[in-house]
Amino acid sequence: MKNVTYPVIICFALLAATGSSRQMPWLTEDYEKAITRGADAMVTLLIKDEQGDAVPNATVTVGSLPAKARTYKREKYLSGETGEVVVKAVSTEQIGAYIEKVGYYSTSFQFVAGDPPGLHDYGGETSKIYYDSLVKDGRWLPWNPTIPVVLREVRNPVPLYATWVDECLLPNDVDVGFDCEKGDFIKPLGRGVVADFTIRVSSVGIVFKNATSTILLSAVEDGGGFLRRRKIKSSAFISEYEAPIEGYDRTVQTPDDVQADEYLFFKSRIVRNEEGNIVSANYGKLYGEVEYGPGKNPDWKSGEPLKSVDYGWVRFSYYFNPTPNDRNLEFDKKKNLFGEKDHKTLSTIQTP
Repeated sequence: MKNVTYPVIICFALLAATGSSRQMPWLTEDYEKAITRGADAMVTLLIKDEQGDAVPNATVTVGSLPAKARTYKREKYLSGETGEVVVKAVSTEQIGAYIEKVGYYSTSFQFVAGDPPGLHDYGGETSKIYYDSLVKDGRWLPWNPTIPVVLREVRNPVPLYATWVDECLLPNDVDVGFDCEKGDFIKPLGRGVVADFTIRVSSVGIVFKNATSTILLSAVEDGGGFLRRRKIKSSAFISEYEAPIEGYDRTVQTPDDVQADEYLFFKSRIVRNEEGNIVSANYGKLYGEVEYGPGKNPDWKSGEPLKSVDYGWVRFSYYFNPTPNDRNLEFDKKKNLFGEKDHKTLSTIQTP
């Protein structure tokens, strides 16, 4: 997974088409001046941790786009003892901020003033009222709103198995086991020995014409499974720190069950005592969207391989804690349990 920073976009205006007022009579004079000459923007950020305590001395990097500039101008601020910081800029469209402090995961926030009116509104009084609500008297609106920002603490990062999986030769409509410690599918397709879950990619139709695909993730043992959670997208650390003990579903069918703004915890390697109670399990998480579809045809010998519904393709990233009953899934990026020689895609995993 790429090491992506998520800039805070505090949108005081949305990009508008260029042109004169005669071409776009629905624009107000204030708005036209703002997108060509710039207007004042001001916002107060209130930075706290997850317990609600103020975070002083957090670095806030603010970017703005002055008139006729091709790149963003960047300025740095520090939050005060109450976690408050007031940022100001003169910009033609929007200002953005990136908030960080040692001991915390970087955080972003998005504030959108509103969406442009539809084409049916162009030229009408509704549009003028709308643009009046975005900028007035040389100021982007709302003027100086107070926006809460949460910085998540770096608590206890631990070594995990973390990597990308990209496989294009899964047999169509067949359950194939995946071993998270080996980072591979179960033999004979791969080097895997113990299946943490199975993957079934099912495709029908004609590729590049009307082919459709689904993917089914299934637990191997009763008591294992998958648990959906909402991503904390404003933070560089998007998941909960620990996997829950209960609440797992035996199967997950996508695209129906998992949305783009969700991730999955999984529970596997279930061990029970003589009474049938679970005494041991392992935990992991699947980040991002699980990509899938028809796979590549290995019989095509020249040029780009043709796509075929005889095979399935899947791509996903995961994090796996090999210590039984340790539910901590806060990843230490410097201690990936896969070495460079073990997995060629290791370097792409950076996000905790």
